[in-house]
Amino acid sequence: IALEMLTERPQLTDQAVKAGIDLLVVDEAQRLRRPPGHPGEPAWRAIAPIAGLGRHVLLLSATPLEDDAHGFFRLLQLLRPQEFPDDMSFEARLASGTPLPPCTSSTRRTDIGGLPPRVSIPIAFDDPAVWELRNSVETTLRKAKTKDAVAKRKKLDRVRRALASGAALSAVLGPDERALRDQADAMDASDPRVTWLLSQAPQWKDAEEKTLVFVAHRETLEMLRTVLSHRAQLASGVFHEELSPARRDTEVALFRDPEGPSLLVSTESGGEGRNFEFCRRLVLFDLPWKPSTVEQRIGRLDRIGRRIPVEIVYLHPPSGIGSDVVRLFEALDLFREPSAGLEPQLVPVESALEEIALDPRASLSEERFGALVSVAHAARTRIREAAYQQLHRDPYRSDMAASILPRVPAELDALNEKVVVTICARLGFAVERT
Repeated sequence: IALEMLTERPQLTDQAVKAGIDLLVVDEAQRLRRPPGHPGEPAWRAIAPIAGLGRHVLLLSATPLEDDAHGFFRLLQLLRPQEFPDDMSFEARLASGTPLPPCTSSTRRTDIGGLPPRVSIPIAFDDPAVWELRNSVETTLRKAKTKDAVAKRKKLDRVRRALASGAALSAVLGPDERALRDQADAMDASDPRVTWLLSQAPQWKDAEEKTLVFVAHRETLEMLRTVLSHRAQLASGVFHEELSPARRDTEVALFRDPEGPSLLVSTESGGEGRNFEFCRRLVLFDLPWKPSTVEQRIGRLDRIGRRIPVEIVYLHPPSGIGSDVVRLFEALDLFREPSAGLEPQLVPVESALEEIALDPRASLSEERFGALVSVAHAARTRIREAAYQQLHRDPYRSDMAASILPRVPAELDALNEKVVVTICARLGFAVERT
């Protein structure tokens, strides 16, 4: 059951408690929050009574909590309320070196082993002339006057869209902005990123390599697919928020098929809950200003089960805000290392870029640049050296498999199939057995 449904319908928690749930599994457990002096956010209050039954509870999270001692111990409270009373000082327990109870386990990338590295592949456009028109449009948009917060949000959206594509910008221009619309059309016609993609895509297809292309806006997606079809005679898959769930599944299945399209162009809707570990590379056609969105994009390929390096291709403008974004993200190691756990420290990045975009005279100064990078690097160091290293005292090792596998029931697959098929039948799905 979705956590959102559980919070929206409190009676479900009551029913679960009355039924006496034997096993409670909570995915994305870091969403269960209880700030200091607070009774707990809705998700926490929905889960706590069920966990309080004292039976079997499994909390799962792929988000590191090393830099959030309070949040981590609040989760332990759900598992061992007697050992972690409300008046306990978590910091004091850490300082004393008191071992954690045997209800915690953590596994890092290094513990799993075999996960291929991220390989960043910058494509630099060093000729300022090819970016002259785009810089001119960017300057025009940044000079626009803003009277209130609404006007500022509109201005920021236009600047972002201009950096993404002319098609994305044209979608929000008014009928009286003909000159700007003509410039937007010309931007796409001479976009060096498009030219580069057209030169590479046929080679990737000939090599039978799958490539996932991420864009921020639906208009950019349609522009790229049209260009690939008309100028390179390449069919491409598509994934965006307006497709039905069934159509999305179909597009992904076709893309996964070795005989299917070699490229899939996706908006941010493809950045969550989808596995594209079979892709050779990820192309970041544009770059969001929010680092967590970049991490979500990369995470579609950088997953357990992948056997080859994660190729992350990003396009580096020679100047403008787009160049500042790339330079900053490179310094933050976003293209080479996972940023999970650094989200709080990376929040100021987007705000800093927005401040620059709103002021036509502003730029990302070396002082501001250094401050943003140092905060993130300091947080990464804290995570690596945190007290929660004790979580890794007895990580999983391959030699444990021999003792674990015999404990898996032989009929587990058949039982899972029976449960899933029965539920689908009751929900009205057509079940086809193969």
